[in-house]
Amino acid sequence: VSSFKDGKFTSYSQTDGLGSPMVTSVAIAGDGTVWAGTGWGMARFEGSSWTNFTTDQGLQSNAVNAVAIAPDGAVWAGTSLGLSRFDGKNWQNYKTPDSVPLKQITDIAFDPAGTVWLANPEGLLSLKDGSWKLYTQADGLSYKFVTSVAVAPDGALWAATAGQGANRYDGSTWQIFRREEGLSYNTQDIAVAADGSLWFSTTGYG
Repeated sequence: VSSFKDGKFTSYSQTDGLGSPMVTSVAIAGDGTVWAGTGWGMARFEGSSWTNFTTDQGLQSNAVNAVAIAPDGAVWAGTSLGLSRFDGKNWQNYKTPDSVPLKQITDIAFDPAGTVWLANPEGLLSLKDGSWKLYTQADGLSYKFVTSVAVAPDGALWAATAGQGANRYDGSTWQIFRREEGLSYNTQDIAVAADGSLWFSTTGYG
């Protein structure tokens, strides 16, 4: 993982204390702490050294694909086996009912109502007050393989898919955006700018 400051890059590897050379995601907490998801757990950097968290410390899986910081400061990790949350002291792992598949989590977002949204290959998952819901094509989603998820300033949820564009959800209705609306079918990631505009990374169309 590398940082850029004052015109200079600084890179960190296992020799610096990072648990794995494969870093999949990174997030910055409000206090400036850096959290990195890696191929061997979570790594926390507080300015001078790395602290690693694995299944030995309570993480659900060591293969971390997504990291996000919730509004309350909790750290959420999407792993190959499910979801984990760190409250500053302990890791809490989340299990889903058998009817709600929770495989590889590729992205995490939070909406103003306190719902946690998770992108995964089987659809879009939501978690609120201990209750799970899976959104698929049967609910209006364009495609089940969700690659990224983001919440816009107006509170609407956006979900990118692998092959069928992006989806906007206002809490009751899904709206689909594909090539006909000017967006590539293969959307990989979504970012929300300070002015409220949304940016989509795509394959094949930039």
